[in-house]
Amino acid sequence: LFLALSTLALLAGCGNGSGITNPVAPPTGGFSNSNLNGTYVFSVSGTDSQGFALAIVGTLAANGSGGITGGTMDINDENFTAPLPNLTIGGNSTYSVSVDGRGTATLKVSTPFGSSITLDFVLASSTRGFVVQFDGNATGSGTLDLQTAGLTQSALAGSYAFSMAGVDSAGTGAFTTVGNFTLDPTGVITSGLQDFNDNGLLVYAGETLGGQVNLGPSATPTTLLTTSPYAETFDVYAIDATHLKFIEMDTLPILSGDAYSQTSTTVPT
Repeated sequence: LFLALSTLALLAGCGNGSGITNPVAPPTGGFSNSNLNGTYVFSVSGTDSQGFALAIVGTLAANGSGGITGGTMDINDENFTAPLPNLTIGGNSTYSVSVDGRGTATLKVSTPFGSSITLDFVLASSTRGFVVQFDGNATGSGTLDLQTAGLTQSALAGSYAFSMAGVDSAGTGAFTTVGNFTLDPTGVITSGLQDFNDNGLLVYAGETLGGQVNLGPSATPTTLLTTSPYAETFDVYAIDATHLKFIEMDTLPILSGDAYSQTSTTVPT
């Protein structure tokens, strides 16, 4: 091997640009299929192949040996006639993880795209990674997080800060929002404020936020965030009691993002 590599290096050094390729060392690391083991919440936001806004949030159950035994996903595509909640991910779905943490997951799911959803990902650890949609259906990016088992609605009680982005109700401009809310054990928002920017044309700050946050996923999403002049319906996936994933399930606007628990609502001087 040393002699072969030395010969290749010599040839590359003496090459004149006539097609000689320098050898590339194989990837290294300690990852394998066993590092993806459990139920993970994944998210993707971007645009479909025709340029329409797209958001996907779901769960996949990885068995640690290359198989995905199930899961669900919500898809909201501006080009669809309606959002698609709670789609079933088939138990014949698969994944692979290379030694450097890079991997691919093929999700067998019935959608208007007419083909499987493929995610390309890289793991930072067994509990977290980053993904891009890697098929001809859409282009988007997001995250992959191991989900805490056995979460209940009452476990979400407390204060959260959130951030979401997408397209506005006209489907023609960017829509972004940040805010906070406090949940009681039943999910009712007891207090909250929201700032949002609708394509730079409508900018609101400190709007009173109300509604209810219901733990999903659900075939009939019922989380409602209400502020002037919007009332929006979401499905909510909990990664753990400190981190929630939101995806809007109205036809328009289309928003998705994260809410994180606030360790303190008092800002020190």
